[in-house]
Amino acid sequence: MGEVPLCSGDVVFHILDNGDWLYQQSPLPTKFAKLFASILHRNNKEYSLITPVEKVKVDVAEHAFLLVDYTVESTVLTTAHTLVRQGNGDNQQSIVFESSIGSQFTVFKADVMVCEQSIVVKLPRGLTAKLNRNCYYRYIDEMLSD
Repeated sequence: MGEVPLCSGDVVFHILDNGDWLYQQSPLPTKFAKLFASILHRNNKEYSLITPVEKVKVDVAEHAFLLVDYTVESTVLTTAHTLVRQGNGDNQQSIVFESSIGSQFTVFKADVMVCEQSIVVKLPRGLTAKLNRNCYYRYIDEMLSD
C-alpha cells in the first residue's frame, strides 16, 4: 500500500494548547474531536488525519492532547494495542491517561517524560500529550515522591 494522498494543502483542523479542537476556526464538538483524534498521526513533525483514502493536515499548537486525569494499573490492560516491554520495576507500571476530549491512552511509566516546565507523555502514532496543571501536580505527588 502506497502513501495516502493529501486531500488539500489547506489546514482546516487546529488543536489548541487547552486541548480544544477547531474546524475552520469554529469549535468542534467533543464527540467529533474524539472521533478525529483516533486517526490523528504525526510524521516528521507534521500532523495529519489519515484515512485509507486521504490525508488532511492538522495544525497543533504544542501537543496533540491535554491529559486531565489518570489511573495506575497494577497489570497491563488488554487493549487494541498490546503493550509489551522488557525489564521490570516501576517502568512496567501501566498508566491509563484520559484526555480533555475523553480519549484514553494506556502507557508505561517509561513513556512519561518529566521536563522542566511540564510532563509530556509519548503516545502511539508519533503523538505526544501534556498533563494539565491539576494532573501535573497530582502526578508529581503520587508518582515521583519517595
